[in-house]
Amino acid sequence: MAFWEGAVAVASSVFVDMPAGSYDAARPLIRNGDIALFAGHGGMSRLIEHFTGSPFSHVGFIWRMDAIDRIMLLESVEDVGVRMLPLSSKVNGGLSGRPMDGQLLVARHDDFPAPGAAFDAAFGEMTKVAVDRLGCPYNVEEIGLIGANIAAALAHIDMPDVLKPSNAYICSEYADVCYRALGIEIARSRPHFVAPADFANDPKVKAIVTLKPD
Repeated sequence: MAFWEGAVAVASSVFVDMPAGSYDAARPLIRNGDIALFAGHGGMSRLIEHFTGSPFSHVGFIWRMDAIDRIMLLESVEDVGVRMLPLSSKVNGGLSGRPMDGQLLVARHDDFPAPGAAFDAAFGEMTKVAVDRLGCPYNVEEIGLIGANIAAALAHIDMPDVLKPSNAYICSEYADVCYRALGIEIARSRPHFVAPADFANDPKVKAIVTLKPD
């Protein structure tokens, strides 16, 4: 498959079937609300990928700020919490650090509104939810609770609500709550936990383009 031949179903072989292109070449293909799925090479990434049976260990979503010619990534990361940064910095490093260690797939949910009046209203609601949660921190206690929630979900054990903190989010929980603001529910394999793999496995999520550092 060429660098871009339209949306296709996400599969575990996506990085083989859809050869990666550069960030600059991909920019015109990326829309507001697109899903960013990462396959990392670090120890924690490999662990998540192993236990979820998926090449994806991290998820965020896209917010285009065309007025300033920037494409932003909204995500929740363990050492920072919920944040927003240029997608180019995530991919290529830039001022924020080193290039990403792994691969990135940009995908799109079939039910996400197309550009137009309906999109403007819907994405406004999603943006409010996303921005209101910027800066939500991770602390040691919350990391432990989230870790326990993940372990319980993998073991198919229903844990009490205390293991579902409302002021901290792993990456997939943050993306999920923002998509719910649009009325979009990601199909999940476990009732009380959503993983990056669930975004990739949802039949309505289609691959758009894969990226590599420039």
